[in-house]
Parts: sequence; C-alpha cells; structure tokens
Amino acid sequence: MPLAAALNPRDSVNASFYLPSWASAPPDSSYGHYIAIRGYAGLYSDPSRYACYNDSSGGVYEVTGQMILGSTGSYNYGSYGVYQTMLYNSANLIW
Repeated sequence: MPLAAALNPRDSVNASFYLPSWASAPPDSSYGHYIAIRGYAGLYSDPSRYACYNDSSGGVYEVTGQMILGSTGSYNYGSYGVYQTMLYNSANLIW
C-alpha cells in the first residue's frame, strides 16, 4: 500500500501544521518534499486518527557537506495534519 505524498513539510503560510520529522527546521514556503505513507488508523470522523509515514530527509549532503533539514525514521502524525501539509504543495498522492 505505500503511497508517496507531495507536500511542504514545514510551510510558513500554514505554520500550525508541519511534519514531526521537520520540527527542527525553520518554516519556509519554498520546501518541496515527498514522504512514503505506510498506512493509517481511525475513521475520518475520529479526532485521534493518524497516518503512518516514513521520512528520509535527515543527513548530510555529500557534495557540499551541508546538513539536510528534517529527520529520518518512521512517524505517526494526525491525518488532518498530513493533509494540510499537502495543500501547500501539489496536494497529490502517488501510488
């Protein structure tokens, strides 16, 4: 079932919604990023519903040695929050 979601993980326009894997990055409207969505839990009407995703944005850029924003790992985040981060990119799911 893995899906890729195109999103802005830490947008400055919609700053109250951002991916936990990008919590340490400063808000910026120019970010573009993909995450692999592994699944979800809960019904749409359930306020505790969440999406499970993998992010691989942490590390060091090998060419310049510059730190890459974000973190690498498996995360759970509210489905509505993931949806909000998608709105400030292409809002597409790729499967």
